[in-house]
Amino acid sequence: MDGFYRYNTLGAGLNYNHTFGSVHDLAVRLFYNHSSETVPGDNPDYKYQGLAMRAQYGFNKRYYAEVTASYQGSSNYRSGKRTGFFPAVGLADMLSVTRTEAPTVHRKEYWPIRTKHGRNHTSLT
Repeated sequence: MDGFYRYNTLGAGLNYNHTFGSVHDLAVRLFYNHSSETVPGDNPDYKYQGLAMRAQYGFNKRYYAEVTASYQGSSNYRSGKRTGFFPAVGLADMLSVTRTEAPTVHRKEYWPIRTKHGRNHTSLT
């Protein structure tokens, strides 16, 4: 099979969503993925593997907090630094404005204020 192009991928994940009372929202996701690619000739094989987690908490549909973390490995990263841990945190406030367009029509708009801080994959390349 030296002359054939091959691409294999596998992904699996778990999701959990729940509302506690009427004001606390929790969402958690865990995801695993793996892929490999082989190209004929003198081209190097490409391999990637990762595990990621995201947890989100919302209060009263207005205030949100998020924590994300992943552990990734790739043959594209430089030698000696093929894997890395990439955490991130975020906060958001959904500013709500109720505006009356007509005497019987109300439209609610959401204006988010958000901040996130984290480390991305390009930090290692």
